[in-house]
Amino acid sequence: MSICRQDFDGRYRSKLHDRFSSHRRLLALTCSLSGVQRVLDVGCESGHVGGALAALGYSVVGMDPDADPSRLRALGYKEVYRLDIEQEELPPATAFDLIIFGDILEHLRDPDRVLDRTRCWLVPGGRILISVPNVAHWTVRLSLLTGHFPAYNRGILDR
Repeated sequence: MSICRQDFDGRYRSKLHDRFSSHRRLLALTCSLSGVQRVLDVGCESGHVGGALAALGYSVVGMDPDADPSRLRALGYKEVYRLDIEQEELPPATAFDLIIFGDILEHLRDPDRVLDRTRCWLVPGGRILISVPNVAHWTVRLSLLTGHFPAYNRGILDR
């Protein structure tokens, strides 16, 4: 089975099948970076991106307050921390080549502070990959044009 066709459990559906999705872009960008072995997947609850990276041989660590560690380990995560990144710290011995914030920063109260704090978790020369929803997407524009600003269970305007 192709990595892009995997459909993991969780609150969010995998977007790996859509070549223009944030999941596919994060996967492609990670694969294009040299020297990346150890990856921290922040907000990994569903395990879509991290599971695909683990299947490609990356050592993936997850962090999410709602994570199911046994399910994520079954997807290939090496370690899983049930932590709130705005309140709690990782163990001091952790160091990553790459930290991924996949569609998570928009849910935080103070994303600048979180990004500032997490830089110390990177090895020298390490990188951070970020994706945020596109609020200029045609579906959002159409809703606003018709006078609606709905909240959905998933997607750009998720609750």
